[in-house]
Amino acid sequence: AFKWCAATVVSAERLKRYVFHKICSELPDEPFCIVYVHTTVQKEDNSPGITILRWIYEELPADFKDRLQTVYFIHPGLRSRLVIAAVGRFFLSGGLYWKIKY
Repeated sequence: AFKWCAATVVSAERLKRYVFHKICSELPDEPFCIVYVHTTVQKEDNSPGITILRWIYEELPADFKDRLQTVYFIHPGLRSRLVIAAVGRFFLSGGLYWKIKY
């Protein structure tokens, strides 16, 4: 999510293409982590939402999913923590759910 750029300006497809470009073109063939900064995010303004993040993860090639060690979720709000804790196991794929640390 971008603090000064509303989510409606950056489409889900564009965010996915950006993440794929960065992961596929700039990462060496070794384990890696992702840092998602959620500080002062407002859902209506600048958050891609958990559905989009899940969609991006599910579209990753299997070798990248295997090499992804951890997704650090920095400063999640109460709502985000509750969603992940309450329905994360059912809504997120098992591989992604256990990799999220907040």
